[in-house]
Amino acid sequence: MGGEDYLLWHGDSSFGNRYMLATMPFFLVFISLIFIRFSKKIKIFIFYPILIISIMVQIVGISQPYQIKFAGLQSDVQFNGRNFNVYEYGNIIPRYSPLLSMSKKFVRKIIDLKLALVASKNQIKFFDGFGYPFGSNNNYWRSVEEYAFMRVPNNSKLAIKFVNHQIMPTSTLSAQIKIKNNGQNISQNIAVGTEKIIEIDTSSDLLSLSKSFIGTSSASIPERQVVFITQAWVNNELQNLNTIDYPYVSPISRSLSNIEYLYWGYKQLDPWSIWHMHSGVYEKTFDFWWLRPAQYWDLPKDIFYSLLFINTFGIVYFGYKTLIWKAQ
Repeated sequence: MGGEDYLLWHGDSSFGNRYMLATMPFFLVFISLIFIRFSKKIKIFIFYPILIISIMVQIVGISQPYQIKFAGLQSDVQFNGRNFNVYEYGNIIPRYSPLLSMSKKFVRKIIDLKLALVASKNQIKFFDGFGYPFGSNNNYWRSVEEYAFMRVPNNSKLAIKFVNHQIMPTSTLSAQIKIKNNGQNISQNIAVGTEKIIEIDTSSDLLSLSKSFIGTSSASIPERQVVFITQAWVNNELQNLNTIDYPYVSPISRSLSNIEYLYWGYKQLDPWSIWHMHSGVYEKTFDFWWLRPAQYWDLPKDIFYSLLFINTFGIVYFGYKTLIWKAQ
């Protein structure tokens, strides 16, 4: 098992039978012939439980990017003096199996959705220039890019906790945070390894931030130090940082929505940075095409929802017609 002779198959990074898909109808015919011979007890205690488990496995697999099954795992581990890469032990050892790890992530996404529906906890919209949320148990952090923008309630008391997080021990630069809101300008320095709460009384709904490190011309040194927002309050109400609001950055979106980008698509044009932002959104959300407008604010929502309506209507209508035809 494993070792240098282990053949790595890159199709393992996708979900589904793919090449076996054409054989599925024949298997269903075979299964149906067996099913009609089952007794009632076998159907209740064996067949239906297996059917429910199978449906759950499919839902967990198709509703999330399959690549996240290896998230958080080491690239290589040692067992009994032998090296195994993540493609080997991640599939073979039960505790690391995709079924278990992706089921946990599925449940976590459902729990996070419940918090996202609480209006008082979601008064801040981190819509441009913020890294995607990471953390667990409602303790999420958001990294701040060179420039970042958020929507906040007007005429409210806003408090944001920043931390200048040290990654490389030799990096000891202080970070400078500048906040602008309708003519108000606040500037604060945060020493490395420390945190600071910055308060502001908002007078407009747009708040902009800029970040820099004192002593270097580079505003982004992700391998050495990163500035995070760890908590935020609106009128003393703790806010949810685990939200997904990003621009897709597309010429078509810009033309259809008549919008102007602020960070990604304007100040940040690096394709790799935009791809990294997209990949973060992809990993953190359910993989349904009709949910994309809820995550990218510059996508035309009417077009997507119209296609969803046509798709749903077609399934219901033609499904009903099929049942009527069979009944005749």
